[in-house]
Amino acid sequence: MILLRTGRSAAERRAGGPLRSAAASLAAVGVALPLTPLGPLLGMSVLPPLYYLLLGSVLGLYAVGLTAARRRYERRHLLDAAPDHVRQEEQEGKREGKGERAER
Repeated sequence: MILLRTGRSAAERRAGGPLRSAAASLAAVGVALPLTPLGPLLGMSVLPPLYYLLLGSVLGLYAVGLTAARRRYERRHLLDAAPDHVRQEEQEGKREGKGERAER
């Protein structure tokens, strides 16, 4: 949920403290609830430990893939929507970077 936040400037990309706390608390309750006495009353059963390892792996890979896709999208599409002076500065920065690499 936090990884999907878009449409923000670089300074606003990080989720605020309350949002991060709420997401972490919700995830902790979701994982811990089946382990409590309330879990069976709600029709939940305890999963084997391997399932928790697999869940963590899948979520980690999802986060990496989503982050890579978001960066690729931002590089390709957000520069096109930027004002002319921002695009010009970006192009000048690329030219300067290529010149420095060629000298090395």
